[in-house]
Amino acid sequence: MNTRTTLVQATLDEVAALRLSNYQGSDDTVMRLLDEYGDDSDLAELLWADLPATYCPEDVAVLLDLWTWRTNDNGARIGRTLERWIVESSDERKVWIALNQEAYPFIDGNIRIAHLLRLRSVFPALEERCDAMIDFSRELLDRERLRSGPSISLGLSSAQKASTKKPWWTLGRR
Repeated sequence: MNTRTTLVQATLDEVAALRLSNYQGSDDTVMRLLDEYGDDSDLAELLWADLPATYCPEDVAVLLDLWTWRTNDNGARIGRTLERWIVESSDERKVWIALNQEAYPFIDGNIRIAHLLRLRSVFPALEERCDAMIDFSRELLDRERLRSGPSISLGLSSAQKASTKKPWWTLGRR
């Protein structure tokens, strides 16, 4: 095992411990690996290349989430790589990691839904996750449509109108 793979394993172990402790504790190894790779590199691809033979996909997803908030571009490069993994759909494990981030892939909800519909048939094991993301994405699109069209809101009750003014993040996670 090369030294970077050893560092990756130590980092994933630290991430697992952080998850179990509700993210209370040291993340020194998380930051050391980020420094090793370099903030301006393709972190997701470098991590993928250095993953040990056995790893917990959830820890990999959480590590990428943690890095998202610590890079100088707020994870934009990580997001682009994860979106590319979804588009390519060459490895179910990569797609699982991409679908299990804090932020949803693809800014455009219609594009996201189209990819998720395709992924359901390509990877049946991901169907439940794709369906949940599709439902939430459609709900967001419906709320956007209600907000943008005053003629549409005329037939809504006052409670329905009030609910369309709530921020999207109040809809719940995933």
